Formats: sequence, structure tokens, C-alpha cells
Amino acid sequence: MDRLSSFLLRRLRHVQRREIRRLAVRNGLLMMTTAIVDDLVVGRYVPAFDPSHLTGEVNRDRQWIRDRLAAFLIDAPQDASVQSGLLSSAPVWPAQLRRRFPAGNGVDEDALAYAVRIVAEAGEVLGIRTMATVLLLAAAMEESGVELRDLVALLRQPAGVFSVQVPVEGFERALPHLVEETAFVPFGSYVGMAADFSFVDELWRYVEGQAKRVFLQIPVAQSYRPSRSSMRAQLLWALAHGSPVLAVAETHQGVPDQVDLTSDVRLTGGGISVTLLADLLEAVYGRDAVSHHDGLIAVIDAGALTLDDLAIAIRPGRPILSSIEALAGLAAHNSEEQHSEKDKDNAASSRRLITEHPSGRAAHSSQDRSAEDETSSSSGKRKGRSKAQPTGAEVILPAPADGGTPGEVGRRYWSRP
Repeated sequence: MDRLSSFLLRRLRHVQRREIRRLAVRNGLLMMTTAIVDDLVVGRYVPAFDPSHLTGEVNRDRQWIRDRLAAFLIDAPQDASVQSGLLSSAPVWPAQLRRRFPAGNGVDEDALAYAVRIVAEAGEVLGIRTMATVLLLAAAMEESGVELRDLVALLRQPAGVFSVQVPVEGFERALPHLVEETAFVPFGSYVGMAADFSFVDELWRYVEGQAKRVFLQIPVAQSYRPSRSSMRAQLLWALAHGSPVLAVAETHQGVPDQVDLTSDVRLTGGGISVTLLADLLEAVYGRDAVSHHDGLIAVIDAGALTLDDLAIAIRPGRPILSSIEALAGLAAHNSEEQHSEKDKDNAASSRRLITEHPSGRAAHSSQDRSAEDETSSSSGKRKGRSKAQPTGAEVILPAPADGGTPGEVGRRYWSRP
């Protein structure tokens, strides 16, 4: 895995675990204290439970937290229609774990830090689609020659225009989801407003009790793409209010010209490759596990896979060999489907004529002859020739056998008996 991909994946996990720790503090599973480090006051997390319940085995301790304290790792239900008091704002502590004590002398600092780390890992959910989207974004940056520092600098500025084109099915939905649902992109959080919606004269908007930065999302699919005049009006609105603009394409249609020609950052990627599969498997299973199966990974038809296929085949806790076999099977299945669809399209026209009623085929034939006649007449008109004009050809009639005139022989030949 290259440095950029490794850094972006580490950042994704960092922001996810940070949100889990903050949620655990709100629910009472962790406590926030302050400490002085190098003359700076910094925040510090400590567990609100006795860490002696942990054994030191990471997998076992993560499962222990999930089994007994899962309610502290999710948001409390919020329903305004329900009367207050029926829903508790925080989960109830189990009686055997409800022990609070301050960190200080006589407390194992390593045990406290380990407990905080286990809490963050227990609440973390490895989103394979999200991780694959990050890797595709890193590959597009490498291929397009865009530096990370330049991209971050443009994100800090108002009214940045970004266009991303990666030919992978599902990428057009996955990248805006990464921007909106995670804290991965700096200077957020963000909320996207589609270009076919009405105007919103807001730079920031409250969503679920949190202020989020508004960005304009350009739909690229042909069925949702707005007209040129509507798109121009939306672009003018976004740039006038300092909102970023994001257009994502996953097909050959590409980003609309109005966005592509005015974009500050233009990223173009090559899709899912064997290298990306190896990086994704390494992020889930580790480098050693991937190195033992690199031969099996290399023969996978990675270009036939989609983001949904990656999420279906690769699952946390599943053996790596099973994931590799599933990826190979899905790739082969997708390739066969593509070939069968092409064969069906090629055979559709011939099958239509074979199964059609004879009168229908005759109608098609007459239409074809009429079209040919129209083509011939139009070509004759273009050449300046008509039926009344001489063509230069000489008509030769058959010679009479009994001394008659040629015209009489011709009339006898063509007359009915």
C-alpha cells in the first residue's frame, strides 16, 4: 500500500474512533479529564468502568465490551412524539460494572489507555464500501497528479469546484456519502444539496442538531441531470454564497461541461484494480495475510467488480481465503452477465424478424423498398436528372421474323393471348 492510501485509511479510522469516544463520553462509558503535556492543557479520556475486567486479549476484550456495553456505543433514541420520561437519554449501567474512580496515584495508566482504545475499537464498524471509496479517491489523486496539500488548501477556501470521475458502479453515491456521513473531509461537517432542488440561501445549516457546511451536489446521471440553464443558475447561487460544488461521475457520460471547464480540482481514476483489491484486503486482514495469497488475488478480474461486490465478499471476521474466493466468483459472474447481455442485444433484432407475422415482415420490406426508392430519387434530383430528361440510352427492339415492323413484334410479344 502506498503512503497516500495508507494515510487516508488511517485518517478514516481515526475520525471514526474519535466520534465513538465522544459518543461514549456523552453516554457515560468514558470520562473526559484534563492533563498538562509540555505546558499545554489537553483533554484526556479515562474509562468510567473498572478496567480490571479486561484480560489483555484484544479480540476477547472487544467482544466483551460489545456484549455488555453496546448500548453506550450508539446514539440514544430521540423521538419528539414520545412523552418525556419513556425513553432514557442514557443507557443503564450494569450493577456489577458501575464503578467510578478518578485516575491518579496507584492507577495503572497503561490499563486505562488500553481500556479507552478497546472501547473505540469495539464501536468501530469497518465499512468496506467507505474504505474502498477512500482507496479509489487516493488512486484518482495519484493518477491525476493532485497533491493532498493542494486539495486541502482548496477545501479551506470558499466556493471550490471539484469534479471526480471514476468508472466504478456505485461510486456516484458512495463519494457524497463519505463526505456527508463521516468526518473524513476536513472543514466540515457537510450536507449536500442536489442541483435539481430549490435554492437555499444558506452557507451553513442545522442538521440533526449540528451545524453543517452546505455544498452543491451536481447529479451526473442522465435521468437526473438538470438542464443547462438550471445548472448555470445553481452554480451561480453556490459560488455567490461561497458553497463548494461537487460533481461525481461513474459512467462514460462524464461531468457536465459547465462544471468540468470551471473546476478547481479535476480527478480521474481508473476503477477497481488488483492493486486496490490487495490494499483493501490488507486494511482488513493485514499485510502478512495478503502476501500469502497474492497469487490468488492477481488472477481476479477486478475490473468487473462493483462497490457492492466488495462489501458482499469482504466482511470482518470472515477468513481471507473465503473473501478472495467470493471476489473471484463475483467477478466471473459479472463478466458472464455482461457477455450474455451483449449476445441478447445482438440476437434481439434477428429474433424480432423471425418471430414477426409475415404481413409485418412484408410491411418492413415495403418500407425498406420505399426508403431505397426515396434515396434513389433524392440522389437523382441532386444530380439534376429527371424521368423526362434523356438518359443517352438506346432502346433496341427485337428483329421481326415474318417481315413485320419491330413495333408490331413488340406489341404481339407483350399483348395478352
